[in-house]
Order: sequence, then C-alpha cells, then structure tokens
Amino acid sequence: MEHKYYKYNWQVYTAKERYDALEQIKLIAAEQQAWLIDFKMYSDLAAYLRFEIEAQYLAAFYDHLNAFSPIEGDKPNTTDQEPECEIQVLLNISFSRGQGKRLDEIPKVPG
Repeated sequence: MEHKYYKYNWQVYTAKERYDALEQIKLIAAEQQAWLIDFKMYSDLAAYLRFEIEAQYLAAFYDHLNAFSPIEGDKPNTTDQEPECEIQVLLNISFSRGQGKRLDEIPKVPG
C-alpha cells in the first residue's frame, strides 16, 4: 500500500498581540492533537509554524483555528484521506500590530 501525504498551506492575519496569538494557537494545537514540528519568527510581523496531525483531528483543528482568525487556504477534505496518512499543516501568521523590529537578546556567557 502506498503511503499518502497531504500538505495544507494556511495564512492567518491577526490584530492580536504576537505572544497572545501564539499562545492561543499553541492551546488549539494541543487540544486538537497537532504536533508542532517547526517554528520560525520573521521580525515581529510574521511567524511560520508547521504541524503534523492525524486525519481524524484535522477538520476540528481547522475549525478552531478559523474561529480564532479566518484562514486563507484550502479547507481540508477529510473524506479522501486515509486514517494512516501523513498530514502537515503549514501555518503563516501575520501580525498587524508588528513594527518590523524584533530584537533577540543574546544571553551572556561567562568566561
């Protein structure tokens, strides 16, 4: 049997503060059994998150994220997906309150 792989690209725009929005998305992912496998911040304007999720949780994950902030991208079609398939969700988030400035503090290392 051939292993099936599905990928969804979703875009979300939010006026919420960056940390609050990411915390809400983290809670939604945990509730819907989605595993965060990659995360990148692009200044304070955008973030990229990649999740893996089982087919049985995908529709609810989409619905909860869409209730948080409307999603641009394909709504999942779970009728064609086999229970054992691999599903990845690529979520790009744009923060409207961002300034384009993000400073990362470098920890001091003794020595």
